[in-house]
Amino acid sequence: MEIGSRTLMDSIIEFDKYLSRRMRIIAIGGTALTLLGKKASTKDIDFCFINEADRTEFTRIAKRLGYVSEPPSKLIGHGLAVDIYSNGYIFCVQLQPNYAEISVKIRELQKIELYALNPVDLVITKTSRFNDRDREDIITILKNYGLDQNEFVERYIKTMENSMVRDAKDNLLVLFSLIDRYIKVDKNAFEIAKRWRDE
Repeated sequence: MEIGSRTLMDSIIEFDKYLSRRMRIIAIGGTALTLLGKKASTKDIDFCFINEADRTEFTRIAKRLGYVSEPPSKLIGHGLAVDIYSNGYIFCVQLQPNYAEISVKIRELQKIELYALNPVDLVITKTSRFNDRDREDIITILKNYGLDQNEFVERYIKTMENSMVRDAKDNLLVLFSLIDRYIKVDKNAFEIAKRWRDE
């Protein structure tokens, strides 16, 4: 099922009615790009919460609204699949401590402060799996935001030091082959990536 921005916002607004306190929710992946208007739709919903308490509260409301929890991190209901993460640990990537501070504000509701993951961190999380949809989303980011390649490589390497991505070093070089199709490759950033791979 393809989920457009209207359906996304309607579901977020529904949750906002029942939450017991304010919280920041950071949209990630295709969800972030759809809410930012850079992509027409997403196949599922991906949210990251600042802490485990917020994630627990969101899950409580989800069950009240008829969603079923599928451990460890999925909610199913109303024809939607919602993947939920916390503390900047997304898929098998542990983002840098300031990931929430540099996220992009989308909208503020009564209880929910809705943000999108920063484009640099979006690309980092997308390279952890690197399937066809991830590549499409990376291309969308390159076309809409560009990429400071030196900043990206520095942050990518720091992030992967604390993550569980099996092919992190090779994936970074594959990413540069993708970048080369859309923007000029920064030679310095590419050399840093190659040296890191060869360490």
